[in-house]
Amino acid sequence: VENMNDWPLCIAFVYRDITSRKQAETALKESEERYRSLIELSPEAIIVHSEGKIDYINPAGAKALGCKNPQDVLGACVYQFVHPDYYDVVKQRIYRMKTENKSVDLQEEKFIHKDGHTIDAETIAFPIPYMEKQAIQVLFRDITERKKTEKLLRESAQLSLVGQLAAGIAHEIRNPLTAVKGFMQLLKETSGQPYYVEMINHELDRIELITDEFLSLAKPQAKTYKDKHVQDILENTLKLAEVQGITEKIHVKKEIDLHLPLVLCEENQLKQVFSNIFKNAVESMPSGGTVTIQLKRFNQENLVIRFRDEGPGITQERMQHLGKPFYSTKEKGTGLGLMVCYKIIREHRGEINFVSELGKGTTVDILLPFKK
Repeated sequence: VENMNDWPLCIAFVYRDITSRKQAETALKESEERYRSLIELSPEAIIVHSEGKIDYINPAGAKALGCKNPQDVLGACVYQFVHPDYYDVVKQRIYRMKTENKSVDLQEEKFIHKDGHTIDAETIAFPIPYMEKQAIQVLFRDITERKKTEKLLRESAQLSLVGQLAAGIAHEIRNPLTAVKGFMQLLKETSGQPYYVEMINHELDRIELITDEFLSLAKPQAKTYKDKHVQDILENTLKLAEVQGITEKIHVKKEIDLHLPLVLCEENQLKQVFSNIFKNAVESMPSGGTVTIQLKRFNQENLVIRFRDEGPGITQERMQHLGKPFYSTKEKGTGLGLMVCYKIIREHRGEINFVSELGKGTTVDILLPFKK
């Protein structure tokens, strides 16, 4: 500066201590990052939605719904993944959160997986601010496997109780039953009413059959599992079953793949299952019809033995009770035969599935794991 008079007479400095503000901003940023990491890495599925659209979903949530990338779900309608039976329940919960501005209690619901199967889930939800708008955050846990395990435990406990009860009943019935059958045979030879005696004998035979079913539940049997070709067991079972089918005007159509891997199984028990399922198919068609029996690979782990009849079908309400003791779709059935089938297949690490359509028939799939 050439002229000293151009220098300012004084310089004023104004400063404000923003250390606390910077510390607060840093703490807020770190808190947000921790919260985001907690949400992103959480094993629990988390969804944020507003106005019926999904605004955010964490990787665990996308995986639970069958999507590889969370971006694939963003913007989708939240009801797309809600089971139709739970539409009203979800709507009511959302309405409560919007009007009362508080969380809703833990509740079981059903969601729809991307591939179409149903997911059992526990959910809890609460309103939150998100992206400058009011939204709802949902946490849900897939409990499908837990529900299956609980069902198996209930069935096992039920089976054990039925077995104990069955043993006592069967032994009490058999002794007087033997004496009654013997005297009825003598009465048949001397009575002038053989028709009535024959009817009584028929009902006595039925009582004896029921006691045998009781004992098969109660009596522990020695099992010897061996590697077998299921097609051989099925063919041997059907040789006798087809004779019964002819007398009942039943046509048996077989589609059996002969080039299948071995299955570790107890042969006599599988024969019992096949025979029982075939018998049920025949009895569902009193006027005759066709029973189609297929044996093939179901997937990379299981074979499927499929029995398809042309009977009247079974309602969805009744389907839920199949395999339970003393429940049967037949007028004089006990339900014990099918219960034994479920027990045997479960012990073979397989499963039995029913699909039925009213007026068109019923399909029974028996899945058995094969040796690799």
